[in-house]
Amino acid sequence: MRGDDANRVQRACWWKTAAMLDRYSNEAETFEDVSTFGVPFP
Repeated sequence: MRGDDANRVQRACWWKTAAMLDRYSNEAETFEDVSTFGVPFP
């Protein structure tokens, strides 16, 4: 979403496969209010 390196995100989240990154990225794209994406407890 922010343009971070996909491999770094995958390692930071302890995901074993890139498919998990794709899954959560796709889910995040469905948010209705994208302006609050990444803001904890908006």
